[in-house]
Amino acid sequence: YLTTFKEYEWTWKENIEKKYQEFKNTDPSLDETESKLKEFVAMESKVEQLTGQHQISALMLKTGSLAQDLKGLAEKWKSCFAKELHKEAFNKLEAVSEMVKSTRKK
Repeated sequence: YLTTFKEYEWTWKENIEKKYQEFKNTDPSLDETESKLKEFVAMESKVEQLTGQHQISALMLKTGSLAQDLKGLAEKWKSCFAKELHKEAFNKLEAVSEMVKSTRKK
């Protein structure tokens, strides 16, 4: 049963900023970025569906807090990627705005 959580171990083992830089270095399209964000949303949904407890013979494992923490990590990854995407979009918009201003002055 504990192997159920193994697929999420990258969320606490990997560095968010480093992984974002690796992703950014691939020069992703808007669709690829949207897809990446959807992966985090899907992970959140999948974690929400995990049961809060699991019985193995006489042992009852209570995994509710683990599932909540995993959901929190998925939200953290999603917000970090989204925040960086917003920064980049803002910078590109500023560049376009400056270009328009300089073109109008001519």
